[in-house]
Amino acid sequence: MLSQTPNGAPILLTASNVGKSFGTVRVLDGVPFELRSGEVHVLAGENGAGKSTLIKILAGICSDFDGTVDARGNHVSVIHQELSLIDSMSAEDNIFLGREPSRGPLLDRCTQRARAAEICGQLELEIDLNEPVENFAMSVKNRIEIAKALSLDARIIIMDEPTSALTKPECENFFELIEMLKASGCGIIYISHKMDEIYRLADRITVLRDGKWIGTANAAELSQGAFVHWMIGRELVEQFPARNPSLGEIRLSLKDFGVPGLVENFTLDARAGEIIGIAGLQGSGSSELFNGLFGAYGSNVRGEVKIDGEEFVVRSPRTSIAGQMAYVTNDRKDTGLVLGMNIAKNISLASLAGVSPYGWMSTHTETEKARAHGTSLRIRASGVEQTVGELSGGNQQKVVLAKWLETKPKILLLDEPTRGVDVGAKHEIYELMNRLTRQGITILMISTEMPELLAMSDRIMVLHRGQITAELPRAQATQEKILRAAMGEVAA
Repeated sequence: MLSQTPNGAPILLTASNVGKSFGTVRVLDGVPFELRSGEVHVLAGENGAGKSTLIKILAGICSDFDGTVDARGNHVSVIHQELSLIDSMSAEDNIFLGREPSRGPLLDRCTQRARAAEICGQLELEIDLNEPVENFAMSVKNRIEIAKALSLDARIIIMDEPTSALTKPECENFFELIEMLKASGCGIIYISHKMDEIYRLADRITVLRDGKWIGTANAAELSQGAFVHWMIGRELVEQFPARNPSLGEIRLSLKDFGVPGLVENFTLDARAGEIIGIAGLQGSGSSELFNGLFGAYGSNVRGEVKIDGEEFVVRSPRTSIAGQMAYVTNDRKDTGLVLGMNIAKNISLASLAGVSPYGWMSTHTETEKARAHGTSLRIRASGVEQTVGELSGGNQQKVVLAKWLETKPKILLLDEPTRGVDVGAKHEIYELMNRLTRQGITILMISTEMPELLAMSDRIMVLHRGQITAELPRAQATQEKILRAAMGEVAA
């Protein structure tokens, strides 16, 4: 029995006994769901629980399913993690793309502009509607995506990890926008793996596990412990495993390292077995620091780099890999994986020499190495021949990690290593980080998740506009200190 919201608001959508199979695999089995006007209903579960499939069914994208869905005549709009905007087009044209008002055979530009201005006014979005979308910050792009939904008169909006690329201040603005949408009578189905975000926004929470409905509860009545137990089927005693580092000699030394126009005078001595957290707001230069260090800008870098006391010249990703450096980027789908290839081939991409002992590719060796990583990292798949694009986000991230671990790195650069990953997979990644540091690997980690930074870092470096504004030992690091430094206040 679904729990009821206390305000008795009108029901916008109901789903009953929803089921879906892909071949012999049952991905949804007897799932109920309900959405009311003016509520945020969080849909939660581990990666692979069936959330994405349910969303496609509720939005009408997938019409071949068991059970019933009744949206009661309400239009449903989906805002995906990867926005559907066309960067080269104006904000106005994006809002009405494919549904442009016309007068006879001609575009009715005046009507379109007036309607776009009206919708943006409702969202308190003050922008030049003629400006190409590529010139706007991610937070503005999010609002344009919502404006697009409102232009369809959507009363039901599905949001899939909408804050994954937003900074903390941008998230605050976005949460205010959600409150505005609730007040206007919209119902929001919200997917997020961020616990603090879920409990800040949710009126109700529904949890799926392995395609089955586990429960629905009012957020105020569901403890975090019970919530996690619903999701993963077991107690998670601690969100973060304990860090007990045993530090070795200096592994990576940077002196006045920089990328012209992006990062300046970055100096650091990182020891074997150490996790260095890198914090900063959007535009801080943290990702550019990693790109420069890994050779993405070629030799267009400055300063001195030493690995194990030996001078290292940055030239290209190839030379950085040869120097036993690995880089997990912040966008696994774009720069971490080839989605159309299988697991085994993705894992071998950065270490082809290791599966080509005599200059010829050994499929057997490639498969065996992939199976070993699959077991070690607990990658959930039908086999290493499964296409990576079919995997859940958490398992895709594990494939990226396996790819770089196969290169046998001494230095591991992690840019948002748990972005878009469920709570169970996050814990597994944290445990992996601890195992790697016990083996002497040095980890540099960029994260916008403050609890993750504070729990997993031995030291935290804070960047603002490409410059270090603070270096905080673990015992002295606080959220307030990090945020102040990230906004440009130089620590004393």
